[in-house]
Amino acid sequence: MRANLVQFSSNFIKSKKLSHSLTCIAAALITLALPLNASVSAKSPIIKEKILTHIVGNWKTPKGDIIGFYKCGKQLCGKIVRTTSGLKKDKYNSNPKLRKRSVNGLTIMRSVRKSGIFKWYGYVYNVKDGQTYKGSLQLTSIDTAKLTGCGSMGICESVVWKKMSGTNVARK
Repeated sequence: MRANLVQFSSNFIKSKKLSHSLTCIAAALITLALPLNASVSAKSPIIKEKILTHIVGNWKTPKGDIIGFYKCGKQLCGKIVRTTSGLKKDKYNSNPKLRKRSVNGLTIMRSVRKSGIFKWYGYVYNVKDGQTYKGSLQLTSIDTAKLTGCGSMGICESVVWKKMSGTNVARK
């Protein structure tokens, strides 16, 4: 009886090690295959639409402002949904007629078009200096996006935004 138990234990341990090894190998193969599959399938119209649909919604900046992305024609636009900076009016705008408009609801990203699988390119308006910059938005994970704005001298600045849960669609 003891011999049978020892044999059973030995076989069980070997099978458990084998099972663990096979699981690790399978996981490694799947991991290696994912980038290839993701890059190939991300080119399909269905996947492109899913990615665009995911970027649409509200995103929170590190300072707590909320930026909403929405479809505007075949492109993407972004607006300030809520600001926490205390800046209520667009007082730094180069056009004096626009300096009294509210910052909340202000479109700050326009003409944003696809420039890669998870990347968009367009123009970004900075309410803190009233200037418009060339900018890019890159989805870096399922709930993280990096916005990069570049001035005329080639100096760029980036900020990371987090997707707000429960916000699938931002309105115009």
